[in-house]
Amino acid sequence: MLKNYFNNKKVEDSILNILISFVVIFALYLILKPFYGEMDYYVSKILHKKDHNTLSSVENKIKEDSIKNNLNNSTNSNISNTENNDSVIKKQRDNVLYIPSIDLATSIQELEKIEDLHFGSWRRPNTSNPELGGNTVIVAHRYTDKGGRAENTFYNLPKVEIGEYIYTFWNNKKYTYKVYDIKVVESNDETVEKATTTANILTLYTCTPLWSSTHRHVVYSNLISAEDLK
Repeated sequence: MLKNYFNNKKVEDSILNILISFVVIFALYLILKPFYGEMDYYVSKILHKKDHNTLSSVENKIKEDSIKNNLNNSTNSNISNTENNDSVIKKQRDNVLYIPSIDLATSIQELEKIEDLHFGSWRRPNTSNPELGGNTVIVAHRYTDKGGRAENTFYNLPKVEIGEYIYTFWNNKKYTYKVYDIKVVESNDETVEKATTTANILTLYTCTPLWSSTHRHVVYSNLISAEDLK
């Protein structure tokens, strides 16, 4: 009788230990998960891991996607010529933002509101675009479970430094920008999206500090060159 009691006690203790271990591991996962992007960034630096993206690889991917889209579109004979042409133009717009220093290559989306943004970046509707000049403003979430953490967001935007290069691929053209200023402003600072007719600039911003939306981390860059994707 006593032997059975101790055997049962051991089984209960084992089950309890397993449950406690599971709870601890799950709690650690919840605590560390939001900092994955930060840890991955510094581990990559320490190990000198090569960037996943390079300027040439981003260009080639955009070209390949554009060709595939156009070929798929041209085989659709059920669409009228006008609709077909509009679709070709739309599909050719494989608009991408590329920031080499933080290994970010992400789509530039055209949306009505920030609530529709679950991955990639968003060109603010009332601002310009690279081919028109003026102030092109692109924003993204600092962190989101939808679409990844650092991979498709501005999680690491605060690590971008003055003098670094940023690229946009817009309507089959490559625009090269150079960062000239970085600021932290209030969330209601309207000067960030202020229009300009004297320069072609690219403005990027996201929420800061991390896990807060009280301020915006803003990166300003000037257009250096524009060239067709061959």
